Amino acid sequence: MGVMKGRKKLPAASRGTWRLVWRIQSNFGMLGERVGDLDSHCDGLETEDAEIYSGIKDALSGLEADLRHEIESISSEIAKIRDLFQKELTNVLLRVDEMCGDLALCNRAVATGVTITTTIEVPKLKTFIGTRNTR
Repeated sequence: MGVMKGRKKLPAASRGTWRLVWRIQSNFGMLGERVGDLDSHCDGLETEDAEIYSGIKDALSGLEADLRHEIESISSEIAKIRDLFQKELTNVLLRVDEMCGDLALCNRAVATGVTITTTIEVPKLKTFIGTRNTR
């Protein structure tokens, strides 16, 4: 039994080749369908990838804004503390200058041999005139 191609009958060897060609064409058709499926799947993955990228980008932008706000807040607090420290340091330096003046005065007094004595006047008690009741 020969396979009819057009009007000619093919020999047996050609029939085997013809079956092989038909199977290859059939497999190519199935491969084409699978490639199409994979292509649509890749498109879906690309869309999903873009959505994930967008979500990550939005999250990072939000975190960046929060971090910038925190940095500004901390910088403001540092500036306040620096101002307070500067005021305290100025007060301490003024006090040290005053104490240096007092120390210089004391050193001059010691060097010249001046001693400072202070006397406190206490009023004298008046003598008691009268009787006491010891009850």
